[in-house]
Amino acid sequence: MLREWRAGELRVLLIALVVGIASHTAIGHFADRVGRAMQHDANQVVGGDLVVAGVTPLAQEIGEAARAQGLRVAEVRHFTSVLNVGDMIVLGGVKAVGAHYPLKGQVRVADTLYGQSRALDSGPARGELWAEARVFRSLGVEPGAEVNLGDSRLRLTRVLTYEPDRSGQLYSLLPRVMMHFDDLPATGILQPGSRVWSRTMFAGTPQAVAGFEPWLAERLGPEQELRTLKTSRPATAEALDRARQYLNLASLAALLLAAVAVASAGRQYSERHYTFCALLRCLGCSQHDILMIFLAQLLFLALLGGGLGVLLGLAVQGGLIALIVDLLPPEVPGPGLGPSVSGLALAVVVLLGFTLPAVLRLRRVPPMRTLRRELAPLPPAAWAVRGGSLALVAGLMWAYTGDWRLTLLIAVAGGGLMVLGWALLGVLFAGLVRALEYLPDLVRQALRQFLRRRNQAIAQTLALGIAVMAMLVVWLLRTELLGLWQTDVARSAANHVAINIQPDEAEAFRTALHDSGATRIELYPMVRGRIATINGLTEADYLTARAPGEEAEEEFDDTFNMTWLSDLPPDNTLLAGEWWAEGGEIPQVSVEQGVAADLGLKVGDRIEFSSGGLRWQAEVTSLRSVRWENLRANFYMIFRPGDLADLPYTWFASFHLEPAQKPALVALNRAFPGLSLIELDVLINQVQKIIDQLSLLLQTLLGFVLLAGLTIVLAALHTSWRERLHEGAVWRVLGAGRARLRARQLAEFACLGILAGGLGAAAAEAGMIYLSRQWFALPYTPSVLSFTALPFGLALLLMGVGWRSSRRIAEAAPLAALRDE
Repeated sequence: MLREWRAGELRVLLIALVVGIASHTAIGHFADRVGRAMQHDANQVVGGDLVVAGVTPLAQEIGEAARAQGLRVAEVRHFTSVLNVGDMIVLGGVKAVGAHYPLKGQVRVADTLYGQSRALDSGPARGELWAEARVFRSLGVEPGAEVNLGDSRLRLTRVLTYEPDRSGQLYSLLPRVMMHFDDLPATGILQPGSRVWSRTMFAGTPQAVAGFEPWLAERLGPEQELRTLKTSRPATAEALDRARQYLNLASLAALLLAAVAVASAGRQYSERHYTFCALLRCLGCSQHDILMIFLAQLLFLALLGGGLGVLLGLAVQGGLIALIVDLLPPEVPGPGLGPSVSGLALAVVVLLGFTLPAVLRLRRVPPMRTLRRELAPLPPAAWAVRGGSLALVAGLMWAYTGDWRLTLLIAVAGGGLMVLGWALLGVLFAGLVRALEYLPDLVRQALRQFLRRRNQAIAQTLALGIAVMAMLVVWLLRTELLGLWQTDVARSAANHVAINIQPDEAEAFRTALHDSGATRIELYPMVRGRIATINGLTEADYLTARAPGEEAEEEFDDTFNMTWLSDLPPDNTLLAGEWWAEGGEIPQVSVEQGVAADLGLKVGDRIEFSSGGLRWQAEVTSLRSVRWENLRANFYMIFRPGDLADLPYTWFASFHLEPAQKPALVALNRAFPGLSLIELDVLINQVQKIIDQLSLLLQTLLGFVLLAGLTIVLAALHTSWRERLHEGAVWRVLGAGRARLRARQLAEFACLGILAGGLGAAAAEAGMIYLSRQWFALPYTPSVLSFTALPFGLALLLMGVGWRSSRRIAEAAPLAALRDE
């Protein structure tokens, strides 16, 4: 092995191993650390990793058990009460928080109405109240005034602009007030039978939270609900889920490319030793000795290359974290053991698994190999080892990502591409042989040289095709996801919401917004109502007849914001039925698919709604999907225009104001004293930060996957290096010039690139159609550019990489090359 190292025989194998394992390890560590940090950051929007909400507070012993397991706990109480200053009163939603609030994120407050907000790590002190701007406006006071709350007199000290755990209450009709938990008893408001909403939030390490969650779920009462980011903020959770799926896919792609690169280089390493092993057999070396020699070498190389790759991957991901630390959450978790362990295991499994079949053939090389190029067929044990290696790689992929469906998909796709690609390339090569006589001389010679090594050429083309497929899928998915998120943020740039706009004020309010410089103005009529019956069945009868579970009961209990529109809103997709049918005796309603699934609704069902003491029936004419992650004004129930004209309704508006235009809000409130304004700047900025983090993560992972793919190119070109060198020497002896040799080599590389690029592009497009629609729920249109530009781009790349090797072949002394053979 030392002799071969000095001669450069092991460089390609070690480079492929180190780069492949480094790419896999760096991607794994980077994705794992940033993903955990982003999950921690995203959980700020619900106030904790776990939240229990309900009208009944959690038992005290549950909080004590959580603290004993290393979790932090915060108690919050919500209730409705009246605040007054003299004769001025306002009904507000009061939130009492303890000393540990907030567990995650920060509360934002301002010292003056619509002034510059700042972040704080705790809630109000005892004796203080923080309130939204509309509380100050309704009471006609400024910060510093004293107000009455129950039997207590408290001071309004700051303007509340953002609560990290507000979740789905952004459009609450009541203004918000925050107080200290210890001030509650003195108010005398909470009495037996009082309607109080309790929330208990938990935060801790992922391991502690994961262990505590099932224990907590078993101890919840019937009026208590366990909430997480997914249930409280489905839009943010969906973006993170898509990013997590992409991370798994990119990690699997890097792992697959590393396996292909190492397998290509390892096979080349083994095949170069046939004559050497035959010579050892002539000198009396036993089959067992040959096997042990090469097993020891390969195991040492696997541990060396795997160790170097793991260290390099750790260094690279550490450097990347340091470079982008300003874009990441404040607390980035340290590297875990998973990526390093899987990287080292991958090195051993791939190198031994894909070279051991050739080694098993090496020990059976006949001594006559020194005189004749004869090889024994692969023994059955070699095929068993190769199959076992593939199974182990698939097992590593599954263990690393934890997603058996994605692992199975990649394994089936990779195996199917190899089998189908081998068959298609065999047919294509046979057709090229028949077409040689019609091609130009230079292309004919290049193709003849390429086709002469048929099996090797197919293997090279498949390896490069798999690399192209993996890189192109990762690239296209990254582009689609970034485009989706950036479009969502651009469309949802409205950073203010106004509610409770009276019908006779709607047009005047729209005009006032235009005059104040507001942009992205959207107004919707809004009716609040509940479901009374479905197909004539009351809630109890319907739940008994259908027994759908807790989701249906929750939908019956919810109050929906409903509107009417003539056109299908943006980012809504019709799944069943038609938008609005002609005629119809009763109102028509379009229902969001999630609510429809919970209630078991279908087109043609009839729903009776109640609102403000009135009841009316509507027929379900369509079901639609809604992209909630776009942060636009979306509705579960949309009616046909005119169907709700007789019901009391208000208008809902969203619009965008620049920071310098904030003073216009004061004038708007004076002109329209009955409306309620809600500022969403902090929420939009937080979502934008998460999107920026996701974008950076995706771009970095793409770079690693491209690097792993280039390693395959290097390994594939070096697979036939010695054979090319020998053929070049023969052509030189027969009188071929250097320019002609170089042109033939470049033409052969171009053929390889076009074939591999076309195969990879076709497989990538097929994979993208499935992944984008079935896995990531993304709209995707196949790209013609992939089929045209990519094969020629890969051909140019291979010609560039092969230029140096062609120079060496053209300039090598023929005698030296023939003697080396």
